[in-house]
Amino acid sequence: MVVNADVPQRDFWQVALGSAAVSQQLATVVAAVSVPVHLRLGLLQGGSLLLLNVALLLLGYAVCGLLGGHVLGGSLRRGVRQVVLLSGGVYLLSPMLHSLTRNVSEDSVIAMIVGLCVTHLALHDYNFVNSVTEQLTGTVSLGAAVFASVLFASGMPTEFDVFVHVLFCLQLYLLSPFMRRYIRNASLTAHVLLTAAMTAAAVLLLLPLSRLLTAAYVAVVLSVSLVCPYWLVHIQKFKAKINGPWDEAVPKIPTSIASST
Repeated sequence: MVVNADVPQRDFWQVALGSAAVSQQLATVVAAVSVPVHLRLGLLQGGSLLLLNVALLLLGYAVCGLLGGHVLGGSLRRGVRQVVLLSGGVYLLSPMLHSLTRNVSEDSVIAMIVGLCVTHLALHDYNFVNSVTEQLTGTVSLGAAVFASVLFASGMPTEFDVFVHVLFCLQLYLLSPFMRRYIRNASLTAHVLLTAAMTAAAVLLLLPLSRLLTAAYVAVVLSVSLVCPYWLVHIQKFKAKINGPWDEAVPKIPTSIASST
């Protein structure tokens, strides 16, 4: 009998590095939730967010082309066409999205947004950024994130704000996982720096809105990045997996019983 013969020994820093994908997605959700609040309070203008969308789009395509070795969409021409069609579709739907929750109470909308964001974080494919899987999965997670963004957009002051906010969220949820995956494959140092930059940006977005929420977010990130990896490595010594040379039991049914059935 052998105990823990094939149990992998976990290293704290490797586990902490793997948790960076979770911290990045937390920052993504915080940005998608904070930006519309800034728009509603007048802390951010729709034109500035549009310029940010263009900059993020160019940066994302550049990273995917240089580090990933291919352009999203298969070719530059097809990628541009997809961007134009997607942007045009969102722009045409903006008037409808602007009045989507007009007859729904704000408390109900907030409750649905919180539930959808939690669903997105719980079901998101973190293995894709860490290159464990080759394709981004999690249709339910993506649908929950997009629906939460649409609900938030319905409370925007103008239809133009709806347009730029939905585009911003689509880039965060659709384009950024590919960019973050290629950055991680290219350099672990760049991956860690990107995680720190995204977390800092999320803190800067939350701080003008609520110090309590900012403190809670920082506590969650520290727990995910340091406390949970330490706990996982610490409890590894309590694992007891027993292996031995014996074979699995194979049931033998008498011929008389087998023939009668």
